[in-house]
Amino acid sequence: MKPPGTPSNATLEPDDRDWYVEFTLRAARVTRKFGFDDSDFNPTLAAVVAALEEDPKQFPKLKGKLASLRAAPMRYRGKNWGVPFALDESLRIVTVLTIEPIEEAYRTASR
Repeated sequence: MKPPGTPSNATLEPDDRDWYVEFTLRAARVTRKFGFDDSDFNPTLAAVVAALEEDPKQFPKLKGKLASLRAAPMRYRGKNWGVPFALDESLRIVTVLTIEPIEEAYRTASR
């Protein structure tokens, strides 16, 4: 979306464009199973997606074999879950790789 007052024919600079969030099939299965507003998640999946659309770089980079990825933390019924994702800077696309308990999420993301 263009900021107010921007001419309709103006081309936005990359930093002015919103990020687009897409899901792998594995991550999409989780969203279908639980939905985006399941209150057992803290924050909800909807809140994580909103944060990724706004600024995915607010989440830390991972280390080691996963250094090219970042991850958003969340909890599900008191257990730590992870949302590892990859960024395509030029297209401003966030690809959510999986949504699952933290250790499984990192194991899945490393494949």
